[in-house]
Amino acid sequence: MAAEELFFGESTSGVSGDLKGATELACQMIGAFGMGTTLSSRAAVEMPGAGNLPARVLADDDAAAEVEVLLRESKTRVRTMLDEHRHVIEALRDALIDRDELIGYEILDVIVHAIPPVVVPAT
Repeated sequence: MAAEELFFGESTSGVSGDLKGATELACQMIGAFGMGTTLSSRAAVEMPGAGNLPARVLADDDAAAEVEVLLRESKTRVRTMLDEHRHVIEALRDALIDRDELIGYEILDVIVHAIPPVVVPAT
């Protein structure tokens, strides 16, 4: 989602699977792994007819708010990382357009050549 917004200015329906996976993982983090404000595990509570873990987590307003915060913060971090490394992504794109396919060492070669050299000031 963040990559599509950064490079194309919008999100398309192609990100729905990624968002679904991210939401499920965030629900596990909050509802099962004790990474939210509570250490209780919704996964430990077997409730007949209560549905899967994401459904149980998102049904609780506080937990759903934590999931939303986690997803928004993650999106911000990813967008920052994509922005910082845009030149590498564009170099990989250009190489793929030129060659149709990149394998192992070719990918590393493109990345290494896309990273600007570090200039150490003379003392």
